[in-house]
Amino acid sequence: MKSRHLHDPARLAIAASALLHLGVTAWAIGLRWEHLAGNGLWVAIAFSGRRGRQLALLLLPMWLAGVAYEYFKFLEIYRGSIRVSELYELEQRWFGIETADGLRIPAELLAERTNATLDFVTGLAYIIYLWVPIAMAFVLYFIDPVRMSRLTWSLFLVSLMGMATYLAYPAAPPWYVADYGLGPADPAALPSAAGAARFDALTGWDYFAGFYSRSANVFGAMPSLHVSFPLIVVGAVWGMGPRWTLSTFGFTVLVAFSAIYLQHHYLADVVAGFLYGVAASVIVARFHGQPVVVGETTLLRRRRLRGRPQQSKA
Repeated sequence: MKSRHLHDPARLAIAASALLHLGVTAWAIGLRWEHLAGNGLWVAIAFSGRRGRQLALLLLPMWLAGVAYEYFKFLEIYRGSIRVSELYELEQRWFGIETADGLRIPAELLAERTNATLDFVTGLAYIIYLWVPIAMAFVLYFIDPVRMSRLTWSLFLVSLMGMATYLAYPAAPPWYVADYGLGPADPAALPSAAGAARFDALTGWDYFAGFYSRSANVFGAMPSLHVSFPLIVVGAVWGMGPRWTLSTFGFTVLVAFSAIYLQHHYLADVVAGFLYGVAASVIVARFHGQPVVVGETTLLRRRRLRGRPQQSKA
C-alpha cells in the first residue's frame, strides 16, 4: 500500500465508514460473512490505485442502500397500519380471473400450477436479481462510468422510495394471505420463503430459508423492489444497443413473473415496481451530474476518439 493512500481523505472516509458499519452491525444485529466480505472488498478496491478509488466512490450509493436496508427493521415502530385485505381486493378488481371456483388472482392460480422447471428457473432468478445490478455496475465502469453512476444512484433512490412506502403503506404479500387469511394482521408473523421453498427442496440448498429468516420486512409487498432493481439496469443500458436492452428487459420480465409465481408479490406490486424503477431512473438521469471520476478514460471514449478524423497540425 502506498503511503499517500493513507493520507487521502476519500480512502480514509471509506475505510472509516466500513469499520463503523461493521462495529454497529456487530453490536446491533450480529456480523455475518457477507458483512466482512462486502466491506472488505469495498475498502480493498478503494486502496488498490487511482481507478480503484474512483470505482469505490461510484459504489458508494450501493453501499448506502445496503446499509439502509440492513437497519430498516429498526424503523418498523414508525410504520402505519398494516394492510392485509386491501391489496388482495385490489388485485381481484384489477387482475382477477373468473374461474369455476370464483374470482381468483394470478398468484393463486400460479400456486396451483407449479412444476420443477419453473421452480428452479424462478428461484434462480430470485437469487440473482440483486447480483445482476451489482455485476452490471462493474461492467459499466469499464464501458461508461456515467452510466454506472446513474445505475448506482438510481438503485439507492429506488431503495429509499420503496422503504418509505413500506413504512407509509405496509401491506401483506400473497403468501401471508394464504397462510394467515384476510383477518387482522399479525405483527409477529415470521418471514417466509413461500414458493421459493420449493427451490430449496429441489436443490437441497436452504438458500431461501436462510435468506428470509433474516428478512427486515414481512409487510413489504408494495412495491416490488425485486422488479425495480433489474428495471433500473435497463435504464442504465438504454441506448447502448438492442442486445443490452432486450437481455436486461427480458431478465426483468422473468423476475416479475417469479415474484408472482413464488407468491411474494401481487401483480399490482409488480406494476408499482416497474413505475418506481422508471421514476428513479428518470429522476437520476435528470438531476445527475458527472460521476466522481477524473477525466473520461472509458472504452466508449476511446472508441469515439478512434472514430474521429485526425486533425492536421497547423
